[in-house]
Amino acid sequence: MKGKYREVRTECGSYLDVDIFPVMQVYRAGLKRGKKFKPTPETMARYNQRRRETRIERLVLTNFEGTGIFYNPSYSPEHYPGTEDQCRQDVRNFLRRLKRYRARHSLPELKYIYKIERGKRSGRLHVHTILNCADMPLGILDEIWGKGYCYSSALSCDADGCAGLARYFCKGKAKKQKAEPEEEDLGEDISRSWVPSKNLTKPAEHKRDGKISKRKAAEFCRLGEDAKPEFEKLYPGYSFSFCRTLYNDINGGCYITVRMRKLAPGKRGRNDRRRY
Repeated sequence: MKGKYREVRTECGSYLDVDIFPVMQVYRAGLKRGKKFKPTPETMARYNQRRRETRIERLVLTNFEGTGIFYNPSYSPEHYPGTEDQCRQDVRNFLRRLKRYRARHSLPELKYIYKIERGKRSGRLHVHTILNCADMPLGILDEIWGKGYCYSSALSCDADGCAGLARYFCKGKAKKQKAEPEEEDLGEDISRSWVPSKNLTKPAEHKRDGKISKRKAAEFCRLGEDAKPEFEKLYPGYSFSFCRTLYNDINGGCYITVRMRKLAPGKRGRNDRRRY
């Protein structure tokens, strides 16, 4: 395959995601176009699911690392909503009250991601949220919700990030699985959509072409996790977490995704001085 490789670096808080993939040569007059390949529906479903999980995970790492909690409010019998629309309104009212509380107490502006679900067995409506409210007592959050019991836990991110939480928010198959751009719209299927606040910071992306050769990309693809020393040379100040590699038999290209994590202050990696 002719062409060059593109490197896309995405900064997500203390994490760095790197995607390396081939850039196809633009078609020119006189060149014969190759036969088109149409992926199967199953292949596209897996690809789209991975993209959804990656998107929400990067948002969480960028906005909630060190400040986030996983907060799950539920309903007591006397407050259980009669309709899905009422549940949706309850969540919005809760977020508005929480936003006002934080403003009155000079706390950072509220950021959130939420999702409304129905239980598979009971069919009961319940809510999952990610909030930047680690600086608040949980009792205050429960009072602001005020409609039943709540379960909460600190948002923990290990060397691999928070992939499990991202899969949880994107679980299931639906016709529409796109996160809505505005907080006032949940989408048609409440059990599949997740809603971010408008003030979330988008992960910063940096692109460059030609810095990684076809030979080097093939070497990364062949070594996989064993390429850890090479990646730590390429990205000084970060430690290697994991990588996923794929060789495409159709176009002969290597596709590589790498997760790196920033070293703690004062800690130096083995190859911090090496740059390219």
